[in-house]
Amino acid sequence: MNLYFASKEYSQILERAEQLAIDSDGEISDTLASELERAEMNFEDMILDSIKTIKNLKAEADALAEESKRLSDRKHRSIDKMETIKKWLLECGVTSFKSTEGVITTRTSKSVEIDMFTAVPEEYTRIKREADKIAIKKAIENGAEFDFARIVEKVSLGVK
Repeated sequence: MNLYFASKEYSQILERAEQLAIDSDGEISDTLASELERAEMNFEDMILDSIKTIKNLKAEADALAEESKRLSDRKHRSIDKMETIKKWLLECGVTSFKSTEGVITTRTSKSVEIDMFTAVPEEYTRIKREADKIAIKKAIENGAEFDFARIVEKVSLGVK
């Protein structure tokens, strides 16, 4: 049984118990009381299992994030070493080389390097436009109404 069905079963038994209590001056049968207790314990056990599972998944995600960072750092060190060796080969005048291990070739490319961005004329710049969500949220909270945006309330579940 999963958490959804345990919750549903508990709710149904609770409804039956409440209705029976109303119909019989607050009395419910021992059978229904034990059924309600069993369903409640089952539901609580599933909640506890969910908490454990969430904590384990969080720990796994954190460990994977650390490993990802470690591998990313290692990748960047390897790329830096590779670029240093390529630079040394070019400085030594190696422009082409063939062997069974591999082939070295060179090609020329052109790119623009900007030395002082503030000196670039306006016609040679572009601006990345994006919505200022912080300003829009403040405006809506202060009574502004927009067709293009709204505040959406989200609920998140925290487990510690």
